[in-house]
Amino acid sequence: MAIFLFFGEDTFTHKRKLKFWKQEFEKKHGGDMNINILQGKETSPGEILNACQAAPFLGEKRLTIIKNFLSEAATEDQAALAPLLDTIPDFCVLIFSESLAPDKRLTLYKKLQKIAKLVEFPALAGKPLIAWIQHEVLEQGGSIKDDALFFLAELVTGDLHRMDNEISKLVAYTKGE
Repeated sequence: MAIFLFFGEDTFTHKRKLKFWKQEFEKKHGGDMNINILQGKETSPGEILNACQAAPFLGEKRLTIIKNFLSEAATEDQAALAPLLDTIPDFCVLIFSESLAPDKRLTLYKKLQKIAKLVEFPALAGKPLIAWIQHEVLEQGGSIKDDALFFLAELVTGDLHRMDNEISKLVAYTKGE
């Protein structure tokens, strides 16, 4: 059984990781025919179970992503889903993607803590943020001096969506220098 819970304050890296998983799944398992993306608020436990139990079409696996179920779905629906997770077939990869930190007191979270791999995306600050900026500048084909690096980190203050946008503009303006 492959169940994951993605959550944390760093929504930029979270979204990037989710996009990476989808792309890699499509490459490995023949396109997006076996990918389901469900919105937590609009989805019942039965719909989640049905999506997970549907046999893969011309592939070995099925990827089901449920967005914000722990933060938006009714507590009763979460409690109803918890025991159903034991019936998820081996061919299904199930990812709960939460934009907010889940309530650790809820039944579903406690169940996921026992059976799932929890992947937290904490907000970046300090040395991890500096390292992230350096990596992104290099990935986008640029270079950055230490004083500019620290200034950028202080100016943008950890909002990685904005930071990525600023890095893209700076690299484009300096033509990679």
